[in-house]
Amino acid sequence: RDRRPGGKKLNRKTANRSMRKQKMVTGLDGLLRICTKKAGVLLFIILPFIMKNRLFGQKTICPAISRLLDSIHHKDQLNRDQLAWMDQNWNDSLEVAYDSLWAAQNELDRRSMLAIENLQDKYGWDTLMTLPDTSKLVIFLVIQHSDSLHMLKYLPLLKRSVQHGDLPGDDYALLKDRVSLMQTGRQYYGSQVYWDSQQKKYLPL
Repeated sequence: RDRRPGGKKLNRKTANRSMRKQKMVTGLDGLLRICTKKAGVLLFIILPFIMKNRLFGQKTICPAISRLLDSIHHKDQLNRDQLAWMDQNWNDSLEVAYDSLWAAQNELDRRSMLAIENLQDKYGWDTLMTLPDTSKLVIFLVIQHSDSLHMLKYLPLLKRSVQHGDLPGDDYALLKDRVSLMQTGRQYYGSQVYWDSQQKKYLPL
């Protein structure tokens, strides 16, 4: 027979059963429960292993997301340089081509927004905000170029991410102004502009 520190006798059969039960606890969650019950120092020892496991899991999704976002960024900018050139060099002969390009770009924007929503559904917004800044910029551009319903949907998420330091404040200002213009005809930060062909420069809307 064994004795516990408190002097209470422990039947060997009971002790073996307890040991077998403890061995059945597997995985990180089980290991963490054992450690926290025994002593805080064991949690300190096991924590780096847990963090390494989580980081490894993130690394496995980052390349896939980054490749997808690179493709989305290409589509987002595909016609916009040409459209900007048309704005700055406008004449009536460009109208048909201009309208056609915008129709094509609007369809690309719709598909890009759907892809971003799928990423959010799969990984969650907070996970997307751990991506590199270049990837987060693509997410913002797609939202900014989406329809009014999606802008309204994502505006609170962008605000929260700015408050947490995950996105620059300029991103929120741009989207806030765009939404405000649609709702009230006014903007808070003066970020939305148009090309004035007579003055040959951009002016606030």
